[in-house]
Amino acid sequence: MRMRWTQLAIAGGLALAIAMTPAPAQSTGDEAASLRTFNAASGLLGRGLYELAAAEYRTFLNDYGEHARVAEARYGLAVCLYRLEQTAEAAAELTRLERVDGLAYAAEVGTMLGQCHLRLGAPADAVGPLERVLADHADHDLADDAAALLAEAHYAAGAFKNVAAPVQRLARTWPDSPRRERAELLLALSSVALGDDQAAARQLASIRRAFPRGVYADETELLLAQCLDRAGGLDAAVKQYQRVIEHGRDAFVPEARYGLASLQYRRGNLTPAAALLDALLKQTPAHGRAAEAQLLRGRIDFDEDRLDEARRRFDALLAGDLGPLDEAAYWRAKCDLAGGKPRAAATRLAATIKRHPDSPLLAEMRYDAAVALIRADAAGDALTALERFRTTHADHALAPEAAYLAVAALHELARYEECGVACEAFLDAYPAHARADEVAFLHAESAYLDDDLPTAAQLYAAHRSTRPQSPHRERVAFRLGVVLHQLGRDDEAVPLLVAIAESPTLDAAFRPALLALGDLHFQRGEWDKARVRLTAYLEADETPAAADDAMLKLGLCHQRLEDPEAALTVFDALLEDAPDSRHHAHAQFERGQTLVTLDRNEDAVTAFETLLREHPDAEFAAAAFDHLGALAFAAGDHATAAEHYRAAAARSTDPSRVALAQLQRGRALSAEAAHGPAADVLTALLETHPDADCADEARAYLAIALSRSERPAEALAAIGGLERGALETLPPELQTAVRYEKAWTLRGLERKADAAVAYRRLIEHAPNDPLSQHARLELAELERDAGRDGEAATQLRALLAGDRPPAPLRSEALYRLGAAEFTRTRHEPAVEAFETFIADYPEHELVPSARLLCGEALFHLGRHERALTHLAAIPRSSTDAETVGASLLRRGECHAALQQWAKSAAMFETYLKQFPKADLWFQARFGAGWALENQDKRAEAITAYRDVVARHQGPTAARAQFQIGECLFADERHQEAVAELLKVDILYAYPEWSAAALYEAGRCFRALSDPVAARKQFEQVTRDHAETNWARLAARQLEELGRAALPGHDRAEGKGS
Repeated sequence: MRMRWTQLAIAGGLALAIAMTPAPAQSTGDEAASLRTFNAASGLLGRGLYELAAAEYRTFLNDYGEHARVAEARYGLAVCLYRLEQTAEAAAELTRLERVDGLAYAAEVGTMLGQCHLRLGAPADAVGPLERVLADHADHDLADDAAALLAEAHYAAGAFKNVAAPVQRLARTWPDSPRRERAELLLALSSVALGDDQAAARQLASIRRAFPRGVYADETELLLAQCLDRAGGLDAAVKQYQRVIEHGRDAFVPEARYGLASLQYRRGNLTPAAALLDALLKQTPAHGRAAEAQLLRGRIDFDEDRLDEARRRFDALLAGDLGPLDEAAYWRAKCDLAGGKPRAAATRLAATIKRHPDSPLLAEMRYDAAVALIRADAAGDALTALERFRTTHADHALAPEAAYLAVAALHELARYEECGVACEAFLDAYPAHARADEVAFLHAESAYLDDDLPTAAQLYAAHRSTRPQSPHRERVAFRLGVVLHQLGRDDEAVPLLVAIAESPTLDAAFRPALLALGDLHFQRGEWDKARVRLTAYLEADETPAAADDAMLKLGLCHQRLEDPEAALTVFDALLEDAPDSRHHAHAQFERGQTLVTLDRNEDAVTAFETLLREHPDAEFAAAAFDHLGALAFAAGDHATAAEHYRAAAARSTDPSRVALAQLQRGRALSAEAAHGPAADVLTALLETHPDADCADEARAYLAIALSRSERPAEALAAIGGLERGALETLPPELQTAVRYEKAWTLRGLERKADAAVAYRRLIEHAPNDPLSQHARLELAELERDAGRDGEAATQLRALLAGDRPPAPLRSEALYRLGAAEFTRTRHEPAVEAFETFIADYPEHELVPSARLLCGEALFHLGRHERALTHLAAIPRSSTDAETVGASLLRRGECHAALQQWAKSAAMFETYLKQFPKADLWFQARFGAGWALENQDKRAEAITAYRDVVARHQGPTAARAQFQIGECLFADERHQEAVAELLKVDILYAYPEWSAAALYEAGRCFRALSDPVAARKQFEQVTRDHAETNWARLAARQLEELGRAALPGHDRAEGKGS
């Protein structure tokens, strides 16, 4: 047992480290201020004003972090924090100092850091700093402190084997150190913790010799007695305990008394043990050992049959919540059990086990609780306690009796399977035990009553052969005969059964032999003889054993004798008289079949549903579900039929019936368009029954179901199998369906080229099949995806030119034809397709999109009025915001193209109001500005343009910047216009707008009569944008400027430079 000891104090050592040397005063600026702060902190530290000193040190460290005396200041701060018991903060500062090379206080830092870690409960972290002190500063005054602290750290960290090294070094290097006695004591305690009490005793004896009047002399004496006690040196321990009692300080006498009393109790010396405990309790009632002493004193009373006195002591402990409460509660319960109060004992023990699940007395508690419950006639509760005992305390001395009690309780509670397991365990573990014969019989009985007949026969036979003198021998012979018959081993069973059944004085206990003989006729198909025997058995007693078994067989006999009414009567009686019978499900099933025979189908459905509701896991469940599935399928309720067939297949063990149920379920699910589940069912069918008669048809439907349930890889695999085998043998419409699903699946896998081939083959194979129209539409999509809009248009025109397709197909074909032609920039046919689509399907959801694309095509054809007709028809409340927004933008552009500037501005403003955060807001804002500019509302236009410039990047922003300059130019604000125009070239990398802006800037300079500046702009246009029209215009301007410079013209020299 590890003992708690106060950690070593090293205050004296630390005192050496806080005599900080003040720095000489300096006369210069920051240096003087820094040293004033440092010296103030050191002075405050020297006066013991640690909080004030810490504040000054922190100021110094914060303000002068690069100062040469930072390490000293940090050390001073650490000392303050340590003295203020701000240990974690001190450790943090000391850890930083450990990394400082050449620190004058390195030994103090390491020692104090080790002590901090010990204070913080992290002894393992203390080891490193202390080892470094010993390694690097072995001659320092604090080295012995470091060695003692290192031993302390190892002990506190549980590294007991590591304590010896620093202790031995301390004794060897610093034999006179005041830390040595405690360190030696820690070494002895480490031996105790390592379980070596003999070594600890030797070490403690050595300490006693070396420090006879040491600080820890009394502790040493007591620990020596305890070690001798644990090491088995009882006589020496007695003397040592007595020495502590006689000569030790008062604080250690109670501990010694308790130790000696415990030793005497173990030796059976109850009287001296009691005397020691009484002295302890009387003289030191508040001692830490008082509760344990009271407990041990109560046990002595219990052992001496003084139950009332024992109860009083245990109750006092429990009421005061004192000492080892699990032991007190256990012995209190033992008092109840010994005093004839088993229910009270059981209740107390149950509460104690719950409250103390880790008690060392758990095994005894569980066993005694079981004993108490059995005595209180609570076998079920007793079984719980015994089962816990068996599973957790198998090697305990009480295990055999606990095992037998568990066997008997399990059998009594009809938990036969568990009882059998318990019997086997008992007989394996204790074959020669006195309880073995009874356990062997209960083993056989449990197997029989659990319907494990082969095991029962084996166990009864073994019992007869190995235990001929058993008191159970006659019953064993009867049971064996019945079981052998039930197993079909009639040649072995008949001699036993006949001998019993033909006895002139048939014991009522053996009357079931008649039932067994009736069953024998039943098994042989001798229905009438069986009917007679079974009837006689049932009439012999008002409540015969196994009456339900006899009634079931009797009803079946009537059924086989083609008397369904009589059979129905017997089955009804069985169900009414024996609702809990193990044959209840069978009887209900046979009743349903009998009703089917009588053409009472609704009643049959009720019977089968009742069976499945009450016995969902019965062996007849599969057949019942099959019946229900057939009835539902015939009535056209495919969803219900599918569910019934699913259950039938899941429960059936006949492969042919499983395959049939799976196929029927798959077909029913397909009829309900539940393709995913259908695919799963058909896959399972083909995996388990690949050679079934319906396999090829199942593969075809599986391929379709897999495709439609988005399982493309599996669908293609199934179709490939059909193509290599039976595809051509399937009905034509099924072949076409499989081919269509192949193309669809390939398309879904992005294998577009393969899908296109598959679609073409389908169209070639069945050009007039309705699926070919779908194939053309989907092939057109693939052609468009591949950029072959012409091929797509060809397929769509072929679809539209054939037999008039269904409206959904035709509408989609028209829309896609328009889109394909639009992509090809064939705007005339695009308009034709879209307008046909709009006219024929005005309510179609794609009409807004069609109108937008049609308007776009007309815009590109320059038919702006007609484009506006379509664009204006797109409702602004449409849920397709992108379409609405695009239509508003294009309407604004159409009005602009028609020079309907007010309407254009209105459209753009509407767009901005409805879609203020749209990605294309800048187009609308620019368009509004352009419309305003063309209405001579140039100030408002400039506002719009500036908004674009401020919030957008791109060519539209460059154009807007250009238009700002143009508006200013138009307002003859030439100087401002020049600045705005030149920003286009400076801020944007769009050559077309740079060229225009430079050209217009040149014109502004001319208007400002600054030909030199104008020339520079025009020359830059011709140089940097030579291929543009702006360059040609600039060249003309340069020619005009040249003519103006001829003699007789005003050259305006110097302007703009």
